[in-house]
Amino acid sequence: MLIGAVTLNQGREIRPIRKWIQSGKTFDAKLLIDENIALKSL
Repeated sequence: MLIGAVTLNQGREIRPIRKWIQSGKTFDAKLLIDENIALKSL
């Protein structure tokens, strides 16, 4: 479960992150740390 996030020079990624935090959705940590994967595609 995602409970918080910090973005550096990735402002576009914060919108899907906020939705995930509110929904309580879970993710594989390996996908979240891979900078080559756009978070909105998850």
